[in-house]
Amino acid sequence: MKTKKIVIIALCSTIAIVCLGFIGLRTFVKNIYKSENCEWANIDNIEMRAMVDIPKIENSECEYDSISKTKKVVFILDKELNTEEYIKKNNLQKVTESEKLSSFHLNSEELANSKTFYFREKTTEWESYKILLDSKSGKLWIDLKYLD
Repeated sequence: MKTKKIVIIALCSTIAIVCLGFIGLRTFVKNIYKSENCEWANIDNIEMRAMVDIPKIENSECEYDSISKTKKVVFILDKELNTEEYIKKNNLQKVTESEKLSSFHLNSEELANSKTFYFREKTTEWESYKILLDSKSGKLWIDLKYLD
């Protein structure tokens, strides 16, 4: 009888700990998803919202406009990145229409590399994003608009 009680208590305790762990993890992931600023969990938030892998980076610049709920980020990717593999993995397409570049506010030097640009965009009910990669310079621009 005593052994049965101990087993039941141990089993209930284990189930409670697993449930609490799951709830904690779910809350943590939700907080990352809802984080719109450039401070906490910026890369994770972008990866979740824009469905893109952000590889190892050397530097980044981020601006968040709380009025328009828009985040604009530029990443300088690590020089060791295999850009061909990255382009395939993230389903980026070669830029063929220059109007796709207008929202990224590129300078004339960056526009000169437009032959090495790859792009993807999508709008869902929660966000709208545009991704631009310069495979030559290793710059990755992401414009993310929060719709929720």
